[in-house]
Amino acid sequence: MTGPLSGLKVLELGRVLAAPYAAQILKDLGAEVTKIERPEGGDESRAFGDYYFRAFNRGKASVFLDLKSPAGKADLTSRIRGADVLVHNWAPGSLEALGFGPEACLALNPRLVYCAVSGFDADPRPALDLLAQAASGLMALTGPAGGDPVRAGVPISDLAAGLYAAVGILAALQARQATGKGQVVRTSLMSSSLALLSYQATRFAETGKEPKRLGNAHPSIVPYDGYRTSDGFVVLMAANDAQFRSLAGVLGHPEWTSDPRFVTNALRCEHRKVLEPALAKACLRFKMSELEALCLKASVPCGPVRTVGEALGGLKTAPFPVRIEESP
Repeated sequence: MTGPLSGLKVLELGRVLAAPYAAQILKDLGAEVTKIERPEGGDESRAFGDYYFRAFNRGKASVFLDLKSPAGKADLTSRIRGADVLVHNWAPGSLEALGFGPEACLALNPRLVYCAVSGFDADPRPALDLLAQAASGLMALTGPAGGDPVRAGVPISDLAAGLYAAVGILAALQARQATGKGQVVRTSLMSSSLALLSYQATRFAETGKEPKRLGNAHPSIVPYDGYRTSDGFVVLMAANDAQFRSLAGVLGHPEWTSDPRFVTNALRCEHRKVLEPALAKACLRFKMSELEALCLKASVPCGPVRTVGEALGGLKTAPFPVRIEESP
């Protein structure tokens, strides 16, 4: 495959998701990725179903090595000398114990970019996505108002760690370009998940107030939610007062625009318990496609809630989301 990373040689000692996902991103950008797997069954995700393994290992070359054996260590040592990047998500200290920690690998190849993805930074305890979602506060934010915490529908902590690892690797390659020296990149499921808290973390730091689960609603924008129509479910939002005025017209309630409880977003947030039921009742009068079309014409963000099959259409897998083109 050609791409901006064409010619880059990546060694992936990845298991299940975070490191394999980071390496998959590099592969999709054109890198040559060799996946090092254990002889007994390979990557554990092979046992999760073919679809799971393929999602994070498309087009990689797999090599099965026993890194506890002299032959396996010698093979990996040779590969490290010729690699540009090594990325792994072994437990902290595990590769070091086998002689393949960052210092040892950079001694073999001073230009190597060495990326280690852990669960909880230096903590060696086992880490899975669900644990990171729970420990980071992400689950506390997800789920219906007043209901139980719920994990995201995809392994968001693992995916975030893979994304941050790929970003860190690309930054390290740029640093190597400038200095000629290898780099060490570290990230974790926990730190990546905390980063995803974004404005919720800032809000808590500034106010000391714990964010609450709101289902599909937004803590500081009203309306911003999912609504039933006569034949399906849509999401719609008014990110500013002008959009709210337009939405009020679409829904047949122009009087909302002069209601002193609703004239600004701050007031709508204050009176959401009054406005939200009225919005829900108004949306039920429309078909999903009708409401979407009317909102589009009025420049109000609105769209249907699709199934995975509807969203993918005829695609066999999720597409790579980045396109990089040469300037004309």
